[in-house]
Amino acid sequence: MGRQQSEFVSGVLVGFAGIALALASFGLFSVACYIIAHRTREFGIRIALGAAPLAVLRVALQSTLLAVLAGLGVGLVLSVGLSSVLARWSIRNVDDPFVLVAAIGTLLLLTGIATLIPARRATAIDPAIALRLE
Repeated sequence: MGRQQSEFVSGVLVGFAGIALALASFGLFSVACYIIAHRTREFGIRIALGAAPLAVLRVALQSTLLAVLAGLGVGLVLSVGLSSVLARWSIRNVDDPFVLVAAIGTLLLLTGIATLIPARRATAIDPAIALRLE
């Protein structure tokens, strides 16, 4: 009976983790769109002054990835620190390196995609239009 209960709780925790990952990816995309929309004028000025679109993409990706890396660092420390609490309800150890690397990799991939879409849109805009937006 105890094994079935721990398997059920593990399944519920995995389900919540999947929902949290989906919400995090939507949130990352929304925040990236918002931040890059507010920096469209800056990107237009950079392009008007001769910056390559790849350099503008790098600036947009760099600022977002730094914020996400800081959040991942805090999350990793909390995850490892609270693994003993979650281990009571879970079958496996929560601080399994494979799981942690997979979660970090997934979030970094989603961050890159979520930032790349609006950043490419911002670099494709005509500098004259970007300067007239405000």
